[in-house]
Amino acid sequence: MDLFLNLDTEYVTRERRGAGSNTDLRLNQGDNRKIRLFLTKSIAGPELIEFVGLPAPYTLIQLAGRKAYDLEGDELFYQGVWTQTTVTLDEGTDSEVDVTCYEAMLSTRTETIDTLMGEDATAVQEANILWSITLTDGDEAEWTVVPRGAGVMFRDIRRGEAAPTDLPPSYPESDQIAPITGVNFRFHNPGSGYVFQVKNTSTSKWHTVTIEGATGSEVFVLEAGV
Repeated sequence: MDLFLNLDTEYVTRERRGAGSNTDLRLNQGDNRKIRLFLTKSIAGPELIEFVGLPAPYTLIQLAGRKAYDLEGDELFYQGVWTQTTVTLDEGTDSEVDVTCYEAMLSTRTETIDTLMGEDATAVQEANILWSITLTDGDEAEWTVVPRGAGVMFRDIRRGEAAPTDLPPSYPESDQIAPITGVNFRFHNPGSGYVFQVKNTSTSKWHTVTIEGATGSEVFVLEAGV
């Protein structure tokens, strides 16, 4: 999402030469969205604006939001770490211009947003929010360029789904899972649990194999074929 902040008019728009009013932010619960913030100043001429960097003495940008008219509540989202970068914008007349902007990932995956939207998907579909943009030097200098921006936080429809009712059956216990069976051997369950059987290739009957006897005197027992 691209935002263009005019430092002269103190308005944020989605278009670089947007009208003189703040853009309504439309955010979705649970997103992690890339924001590109462009700083501009008004100039005379057909361009109307020029792109600028952070003006002195400001070095930091803070974007914050909270529930509308609930200034005592916790912040819904906050981003104070931005990366300065240069991007190329299309001028629309087969020309391009390299300008400075500030990038950040704005997360709406916060507990305060989840609390605001609640767990009842039919109760709150959207909530009005206020947002602000502040420039600061991290100490005394601070300028809240946009003190009261309007916006809407939408419920993430993926978080509004009821728990599925057609759940698969529980995974069987280990003693109920048939082990590997080969050509002339198998693990057979006659009803009292699995036993190991080998096949008489002459009669095609299966014989259960067990071991009996005290320690040191063990013998194989081959039961009658079935």
